[in-house]
Amino acid sequence: MKKRILIVDDETGANLLKHALAEYEVRVENDAASALAVAIEYRPDLILLDLVMPEVHGSVLAEHIRREEKLRRVPIVLVSALVHSKKNDGRVVQIGDYPALGKPFSVDELKRCIAQQLSGKRPAQPFAPGTLAGS
Repeated sequence: MKKRILIVDDETGANLLKHALAEYEVRVENDAASALAVAIEYRPDLILLDLVMPEVHGSVLAEHIRREEKLRRVPIVLVSALVHSKKNDGRVVQIGDYPALGKPFSVDELKRCIAQQLSGKRPAQPFAPGTLAGS
């Protein structure tokens, strides 16, 4: 059975990711306000969550997901253009309690991150000053 991934991102590029992740069962939710209800219903094995979205900021949504008993142990990976991927050499960094990938990222980087998160091996580089846009 394929692992389930929920992508929560208001950008249309999220649908391209769905096709790139064909080895998984992927659902895309573009409305952050609906994402919690969708996650409860879909029961994903991993959530890719855009950090900056209209209506609800990704960090706020991540905290709501963590409070939900059915989703408490689901790994959440933040994705954001605010994280400089070039400064991190494509590595996963840690923002608070969550691993994060900087946009743009390669499909290989994303797949590697997903595999690590799903395996329970969750290495992430410490979040360094200057890794956020505008820092």
